[in-house]
Amino acid sequence: MNNSISKKITYILENIQYMNKDTKVVLLNIIMNYIDNEEEESDIVETDVLTYSTNGTHINLDKLDKRTIEYIYDVIHRRMTILNTKK
Repeated sequence: MNNSISKKITYILENIQYMNKDTKVVLLNIIMNYIDNEEEESDIVETDVLTYSTNGTHINLDKLDKRTIEYIYDVIHRRMTILNTKK
């Protein structure tokens, strides 16, 4: 995995805790879209990417492709920009 994607994954992991429910739903939709597309083309299934527990849904970012990571990064980056903008 290249350095740029590694940095984006690090950013995602550092900031996911600041996402509200609506943003998390958007992120889950992005991931489910990836899973639906990949199930048709490869051996990736939902359980490879998502793990459900009493603590919530856990995402294995290493199983996602570069494009999906970038989509997730963009959503989180935009949300963090909004949260950090003074009113």
